[in-house]
Amino acid sequence: LPYDAAGSLKEAARKAGLAPTAQTTIHSNRRKPPRRAVVHFARAAEVGGNGISVEENELTLLNPDGSNTAEYQALARDFYLERQ
Repeated sequence: LPYDAAGSLKEAARKAGLAPTAQTTIHSNRRKPPRRAVVHFARAAEVGGNGISVEENELTLLNPDGSNTAEYQALARDFYLERQ
């Protein structure tokens, strides 16, 4: 989802009895602010309510030269045809 919407989503999820357990913040490149967030939720009762720690990760898609980062290449590898 858009990064700016993550806070609203977390609040709506909290009201629905869910708690965030992990969030990945996605940057197109390191010079720009984050563009997307991926948030994982679980039932708050199953993870101890609101006092849980949230695993936070970051993913950068592009190197300064515009090529894909190694991390992104590894993540997306199965979605691309191999070049012969």
